[in-house]
Amino acid sequence: ARGGAVAAGRPGAAPRPPADGPVDVGGGLVGAVSGTDSVTQIPMRYEGALYRTPQGFRPADLLLASSVPAADSTFREQVSLLALRDSARLNLPDTTEFTFKPYKVHFTADYVARPSVGFFRDNFGQGFFGGSAVSLSDMLGNHNLTFAGFINGRIDESQIVAAYTNLTKRVAWTVGLQQNPLFFFQPSSIQPGRTPTEQVFVQRLRRLIFRSAFARAAYPLTRFARLEAGLSLTSLDDGELQIRQPYSTVTGLPTAFATQERVTLATRNYATPSVAAVFDNTLFGIVGPWMGRRARVEWSRAVGDWQYDQVNVDLRRYDGFIGPATIATRAYFLGRSGRDSNLFPMFIGFPELLRGYTSGSFFRNECVLEREPNSPSGCPSVDQLIGNSTMVANVELRMPLNYITRSNLVPSGLPPIEVAAFYDVGVAFNSWDQLRWRREPGDNPFVVRAPLQSVGASLRLNMLGFAVLRFDLAFPLNRPGFGNILLFSIGPTF
Repeated sequence: ARGGAVAAGRPGAAPRPPADGPVDVGGGLVGAVSGTDSVTQIPMRYEGALYRTPQGFRPADLLLASSVPAADSTFREQVSLLALRDSARLNLPDTTEFTFKPYKVHFTADYVARPSVGFFRDNFGQGFFGGSAVSLSDMLGNHNLTFAGFINGRIDESQIVAAYTNLTKRVAWTVGLQQNPLFFFQPSSIQPGRTPTEQVFVQRLRRLIFRSAFARAAYPLTRFARLEAGLSLTSLDDGELQIRQPYSTVTGLPTAFATQERVTLATRNYATPSVAAVFDNTLFGIVGPWMGRRARVEWSRAVGDWQYDQVNVDLRRYDGFIGPATIATRAYFLGRSGRDSNLFPMFIGFPELLRGYTSGSFFRNECVLEREPNSPSGCPSVDQLIGNSTMVANVELRMPLNYITRSNLVPSGLPPIEVAAFYDVGVAFNSWDQLRWRREPGDNPFVVRAPLQSVGASLRLNMLGFAVLRFDLAFPLNRPGFGNILLFSIGPTF
């Protein structure tokens, strides 16, 4: 007691009210009381919670010894782990009385992505878009379920995934179903119209819908290295959307409304086994990795209606430079070979690979070179970014601005920011192309491929952990007469 009397009552008698505060005789009191109890004999004044016992009132944080007569009861000790461990009167529960029941898996939601819904209308039609995702697991986290669905206009072109992951054994495995649409432009053409002065401009949008059942397994070799194996059974729906716009060859104006026609090309079925070796000991910073190594070497093969081999090599490392600055490097190769490898052209002009060469940034004057009848894009400058194999290398010098906010150069209220200087180099090629470091005047751009380069600066912002916003100011070195381009993208750095 802190000095003060505790209002208490004797067995069989109603408790006396304190002199300067009420007493909750129903089980407790919080406040200050004063008085004298003939049983506890705590003098003066006490402030705290009280409990009523057969022997009288006692403070809630003190234990009344029950092994002594009521007349001699005193508050011997304070309740604590040390008292419970050392006290012979306060034994732990008897484990022989415990009951054991088998563990039952019960799934509860870990998180639910914020649902979105909307309506759009553009040159390709109109429809709804939106979706959501949910992840569930059991109490131990050994069993996981993932469901996600997104629609962008049409239900048959929606993106859907449902997967189950089991982590109970050393070999972790996943099975699931998914549907993934892929859209890309095909070369446009001009067809005869209904009259001699009318022609039809035809735009083609290729659509591939992959419907797959997959299974994957991972076996850890060390804390940072593992082996992976997988098998995917895929049914592919191949189609094309043709947008036909009639126009007058005399005036150049439309002669009728544009029409759309859906053409079903084929349905193909194939299986894809794969194996991979993975290493990853990176540590992430505010917008991406800043220390460690990452590597992935993967081989897969498609058998069935489509046949090709694919090799993917992705090597990354992050080395300290000066203070918090980091040098990030990446060497990336993705190549296909085989009978149907040319059916899957790849484009490297994305901000994630080669900055400064996005397809929408090429002007008409950059597409005036000699044209090829089988040009995939209709623009030779864009064709050099397309091939069934790609090689890309990136170097960045990164500096988080959070470390220099003390110098008042950056306001402290801004979100975490990182700045970087970068150098990108990459080349896309086909199996029949010739690779050279530099293309000489007179070389056929459809046969001779040379690496494309760019330099620039980047600004990255972490928006409260919700998304990473990236702004890249790129200066492409292989686009004569072109200055710079500002790129915006969302996602962590490589």
